[in-house]
Order: sequence, then structure tokens, then C-alpha cells
Amino acid sequence: MKDKLNILMGFLILACVVVIILLFTGESEDKVDLKPTLSLNPSVIVMKIGETRVINYTVTNIEKYTIRWQSDNLEVADVNNGVVTGKKKGTANIMVTINENGLTETTKVIVNDIVPESIKLNKNNLELKVNEKEKLEYTLLPSNATDKSVTWESSNQKITTINDGVVFCLSPGSTMITIKAVNGLKDTCNVTCKMNEVDVTSIKFDKSSYSIYIDNTVRINATVEPANATNKTLTWKSSNTKIATVNNGVVKGISNGSTTITVTDSKGKVSNSVTVIVNKRKVTISPKEITIVGDSRMVGLCNYNWYKNDGGVCIAKSSMGYNWLVQTAIPAVNRLASSRKKYIVTNLGVNDLGNINKYVGKYIELATKDWKNYHVFLLSVNPTSGSRSSMNARIESFNNTLKSGLSKYSNVTYCDSYSYLKRNGFESGDGLHYRENTSKVIYEQIKNCINDYYNG
Repeated sequence: MKDKLNILMGFLILACVVVIILLFTGESEDKVDLKPTLSLNPSVIVMKIGETRVINYTVTNIEKYTIRWQSDNLEVADVNNGVVTGKKKGTANIMVTINENGLTETTKVIVNDIVPESIKLNKNNLELKVNEKEKLEYTLLPSNATDKSVTWESSNQKITTINDGVVFCLSPGSTMITIKAVNGLKDTCNVTCKMNEVDVTSIKFDKSSYSIYIDNTVRINATVEPANATNKTLTWKSSNTKIATVNNGVVKGISNGSTTITVTDSKGKVSNSVTVIVNKRKVTISPKEITIVGDSRMVGLCNYNWYKNDGGVCIAKSSMGYNWLVQTAIPAVNRLASSRKKYIVTNLGVNDLGNINKYVGKYIELATKDWKNYHVFLLSVNPTSGSRSSMNARIESFNNTLKSGLSKYSNVTYCDSYSYLKRNGFESGDGLHYRENTSKVIYEQIKNCINDYYNG
């Protein structure tokens, strides 16, 4: 029995050994028989025309091998040693094959168009005349875009047309020209169409010369040719504004003499001239139209009966100067009726000779504002005598500055009674104020100055 048991154990051991040997042998055979593999990365490529990409491959379980690359659509994409180049929009398959065993894998390639990324016109504003044309240029980027075609559009074809970038103006107005790329990118240009200008060729007057009186006006009629000139605006100029001024064809006489009035077209290319003669009208000076403004020297004159009988107006007060002129005298004159202000005579300054610049500034302001419609006669500060003679040098300086400072104002006249009194003598009780006979002389000088201005 024991022998039988030993025999059985022996068989079992032998069977186990056989099984182990068989298992070991099978495992070795599996390792020897592993199959080669081929994989590609990436498996799908999306690219643009002209773009390049690299396909990487991995091979296993084979020691020696060679690779073959192939595209099934060379028009769309070709391949060179793993480098794929996009050629044309479409789809292609890039195949990689192991020559030794024919194992093949594929990468799908999708090639898309190169689309425009920007479009820009060379001008965004354009001004043309009717029947004029101009070509708009543009830049489309990238320069290798697959489809570079563009479309043009005018927002109002009754004003402008557009053909292959050429803008043509049909009528006056404004339009918007739009250029578009195939993918909708666009740029615009605002076009303004204007009428063709008709230039002025000549300017004619209705008279060969004109004649007016001082302080009167006359309108010069100027005719522009041709009648359909686009811009008939004219500029006017007087060769001597001390004789006459001109404003938009209206000439005003300032003083006796003649001047040339020149008219020029808006472009400054065409002009014509005409002579204007200004004459002095014979006028009668009424004392009632004379208003005298002054200090104590005028107070004396205004208090004499012969002056009162003339009916002149006198606004005067002793020891007054510039401040009184501004604060009291000017407002008083402004309240008078226009007839009383026709001839305004001022005689101030002896009490504040150092204020000459203030006087000049104020008289300029009056001549151009409050008293611009009246004529102002600046009576000189008259001489002194005796112990006050030392003032005369300052008086002369005052008078000279007064005269030169107001010389360019057409409605201001300087009346020099100082020189007359120095030359012919005068009577004064205190060296400053005048006796009645000298006041009469000064009054006559005032009237003569006004008369000479108008009647010559």
C-alpha cells in the first residue's frame, strides 16, 4: 500500500513539472511573437494654405524599418519627410507606411482659405466737383489672402457712382463710399461733391466817378460778370480813409479831397477802381448847435451876455479836470438833444496837465462810442501870462500830444487857439483867466474852426 502511495506521489510531481515547463515555454513564445505598431501625432491637422505642420510617428516591436510618406491629394496638401504643406482648400490624407511589413497609419489634413484680416482705404474724406472723378486705392492684409476680391458701394448713386474704386461726382451733396472684403471687413470714405465754380471775369461800375459832401454817403453799384459767377462777394478799400471810408460799397465823405475806391473779387484776382471826390458843403453854423465843455476859463466866456444871446450850451465848472469830465460833464452832454450835440467843443486840461494820456484815451473812446455820430472839436489849452507863464511849456506838450493822439479819427478836429493868442497877444487879469475881449476872440476862434472844417 505504501508503495502504491509513493508511486502516486511520483506521478503527481511529474505532472506538476510538465505543467510548469509548458507554462514557461508558452510565455517565451508570446514574447517572441509581439507584433510591430505604428502611431501618428497628430491624427488630424487643420491648417491654412501655405502653412506647414509636422507629423510625428512612433514605431514599436521592430528593430529595422524604413518609412514611406504619401498624400492622397497632392493638390490640397503634400508631405516631405513628415512636413505637411497646405496647397489648396480641401481635405487630404497623409499616409505613413512601414515598407518592411506594409503597416500604414493616416493623419487627416483639412486646408482652409487665408481670409482677409484688414482692409484700409487711402482716403476717408474726399472732396470733388461735379463731373470730377478720382480713384480710391486700398490695402488688403494679409497680402496672401486666398480671395482678395472686394465690392464697392455708394450710399447715394444720384450724387456719386463707384466703379472699381473710381468715384464720379454727378451732383452736389455728400455720400458714403464703402469697400468690403469677402468676409465682410469694410472701410468707408465720405465724399462731398460741390458745384463747379464760375470765376469772376470783370467788375463794372454804374458811373465813371462819384461826388459827395463831407458827412454824406453814396452807394457805389458794382456789377460782377459773368452773372452766374459762383462767388460774387466783393471786398472794398479806400486809398485814403481820411478823405472817405467805404463799407460794403457805401462811401462816406470825411474831409475835402479825392480818394480811389477799389473793389476786388473773393479770390483777389479781379479788381476795378473808381474815383470819389469829397466836397465841403456850405453850411451855416448855428451857435445853438454848439456845446462847450470846460473849466473856469470857459465859465467866464459862457457868462457873457453876447454868448448867452447866441443860445449856445455851456457845461463848465471852475477848477475841474479829467475826473469831472468823466463823472459829470460827459453824462451831461449825453443827456442833451442831438441838435445840441452837433458840434461838441472841449477845453479841459489846464488844471491837470499831467493827465494827458487819460484825456487822449477818453476822447478816443468818445469818438468811437458815445460821440461817434457827432463831431468833436478839441480846443487847445490856451496860454498863460505873468507869474503863471512857467506853465506854457507843459501846456504846449499837452496840446501836441492831444493833437497827435486824435489825428486819425475822422470825427475829431483839433482847434489851435493857443498859437493865435501867443501870436496876437491876449489879456488876463491873473495870468490864467481871460478878460472879456480875449474871451470874444476865443469864441470866434471856435466858430472859425467849425466853419473852416465844413466850408474850407
